[in-house]
Amino acid sequence: MSMPAAMPGYRLLVHIVRAEGLVHMNNFTGDHPHCTCEVLHFDKNVQATKVETQPVTSGDTSNPVWDEAWEIEPWYQGESLEFTIYDKGLIESSTEGKVVLQSETFFPNGFSGMISSPGLQQAMLHVEIQLVGVVGNPEVPVPSVMNYGAPTYSHPYYSAPQAPQMMYAAPHVAGHATEPQPMTVIAQQPVTYAAPPANMAPTYTTVPQPMVFMPDAAQTFTTMPQPAALPMPVTA
Repeated sequence: MSMPAAMPGYRLLVHIVRAEGLVHMNNFTGDHPHCTCEVLHFDKNVQATKVETQPVTSGDTSNPVWDEAWEIEPWYQGESLEFTIYDKGLIESSTEGKVVLQSETFFPNGFSGMISSPGLQQAMLHVEIQLVGVVGNPEVPVPSVMNYGAPTYSHPYYSAPQAPQMMYAAPHVAGHATEPQPMTVIAQQPVTYAAPPANMAPTYTTVPQPMVFMPDAAQTFTTMPQPAALPMPVTA
């Protein structure tokens, strides 16, 4: 199957971080695991696109840490990535497991996580894939932008270093420039409360109340006799 001429080729960032749960295969020379990543091109006439890590020769080879990254090209939308874990022996390398990562898994938003091999149920491979550009035309923006950092991983046998964070700037969007508008700042005025005018001042009218005298229960009253009236003189 050949690729259409109009379909762009992309550049991928492939980061093979580590594996865990690998089996022991070489009793004589010891295990020396390494991993490859190959683009499964639709066009079989295209030159192979493949990268390979260095073998881990010391430490915990059942849980190797490679932490190697490359930019590979070309990759076309729809093509899968095949990861193969080998164990390097004295004469040749033995295949320990393979896993195929479908394009919809990492296109267009990228991928970062653990994947398992069908032949090695207990083994896991940690990879990160990122779309970083278009082959031959750096001005064309990639379909999406992702900013992520690989999580720190804790293992009872080893401590894997945190992968460096990758940040990709969003593509420039052409538009019409507008002149900046002046900004007017209105200062807040203090609030003043004025006293009401004299003619609006409230008036109060006092209503006289009747006076009521209540005698004390213990008080006694004495009635004084009135003097007799004197006769009026009669004049002739």
